[in-house]
Amino acid sequence: MQKWSRVFRTWELFKRLSGLSPVAIELYGYVAEHCDWRNGRYVATSAEVANALSVTVRSVQRANNELEAAELIRFKRGIYAVNPGFNWGEKLEYFKVLLLLNGEKIAQVIDFAEATQAMSKLATKGVGRATLREVFRPNTQGKLNMLNTNPKEKQVTALNMLRANWKRHRTMLLSASIGFGKTAIAVFITDGMVSRGMRIMFLAPYTVLLEQTATRFVEYGLPSEEISYVWRNHPLYDPEKLIQIASADTLIRRQFPDNIDLLIVDEADLRRKKLLEIIRDTDIHVVGLSGTPFAPWLRKYYEKLIKPTTMKELISLGDLSTYEFYTPDRPDISNVKTSNLAVYGRDYNEDQLAEIMGDSTLVGNIIKNWLEHGEDRATVCFCVNVKHANYVTMEFNRAGVNAEVMTADTPHDERQYIINRFEQGVTKIIVNVGVLVVGFDSDVRCIIYARPTKSEIRWVQCLAGAENCARKRQVPDI
Repeated sequence: MQKWSRVFRTWELFKRLSGLSPVAIELYGYVAEHCDWRNGRYVATSAEVANALSVTVRSVQRANNELEAAELIRFKRGIYAVNPGFNWGEKLEYFKVLLLLNGEKIAQVIDFAEATQAMSKLATKGVGRATLREVFRPNTQGKLNMLNTNPKEKQVTALNMLRANWKRHRTMLLSASIGFGKTAIAVFITDGMVSRGMRIMFLAPYTVLLEQTATRFVEYGLPSEEISYVWRNHPLYDPEKLIQIASADTLIRRQFPDNIDLLIVDEADLRRKKLLEIIRDTDIHVVGLSGTPFAPWLRKYYEKLIKPTTMKELISLGDLSTYEFYTPDRPDISNVKTSNLAVYGRDYNEDQLAEIMGDSTLVGNIIKNWLEHGEDRATVCFCVNVKHANYVTMEFNRAGVNAEVMTADTPHDERQYIINRFEQGVTKIIVNVGVLVVGFDSDVRCIIYARPTKSEIRWVQCLAGAENCARKRQVPDI
């Protein structure tokens, strides 16, 4: 016991383990459980261990370095030497470690020779192995480590499908409609990674979504002190923090960091060449999130499509609301030309469409029908182009309805001010041109769709947001 105690006194074991990352601790437990206890050796490559622990090879390499620095292992040419300071032999074949995180006892070492006085050799070995499995087993109780919420029924389905395919597919695309809770899915995944000391990057398609995403993460219970922003020269940028929330436009202009274990891509159907090259050429896991995964090119970059539910099923479960649909006018657009768009596929020519939809009678009917059916609800209006949006906004204001316009040229700070006024009820209608298509998370009760479309992607993205108000149990107007 003297040689054993030289390495594994209670206080010394705690001191060595306390400074390690969760991945390093899990790796130590895995190697300790699987090694040959006659000589303290375990043969495996970093890739094999990474696969067993469901982490990246880079994470295993970092954990190896940590454990070697703590003198708990030695790793060379695919051979792990466990507790290299211990003089291995037949007498002591196994040990039992008990960790009580909230109690006084941090570790306990049981001498094999003493234990065999009370039970057989085989039974002792079984107790030791069972104890190590219990100590180092990942959390499987369903209650996540840091969060103040639990996943809904279909979110559990999605997480289980992702987990089942994790080792078989490096890149996966989660398909779920707006209102399913894709941000919540990202939070649950992030919680699991961060609790193991692994670093994730959440990629937001638009700058307006950076603060919104960070706010949602913190509301769900993720640690704000671990959140870093990758956007321009943001003062809270810190590459060593475990949660990196990045602007897609900023990221594709920089070298992709080499310390990311998982990349989560929001609105993965938005095509950015540099980002797709990162997904294709790196060895990290990637989870794409999309409510409209219709583009054929997606299958070139995502190996597995995960579809846990449908919009119809979410409505039946009450996660999305039912809706009332009004069609006051049917403008003649039969002669409007169509063309292929990079994001939305085939759709109407915007200049020709705007000329028709900008007709004073049609615009007047938009205001008239909203006053009749909109019930003074918080509303988002989709227009064809900036000229059309300005006209509609002016007519709403002339009718005494406080409306503001938001376009691609609206500065980031001004967009936030508009959204804040909208959420406070000061602004009743946001009239926009292609800005609030994805990721807009304010409470919307009515949608005015004033731009006919042939694109299923555009249609689903614009209209699905209003159905997310089911949590307030009201029916949106469309």
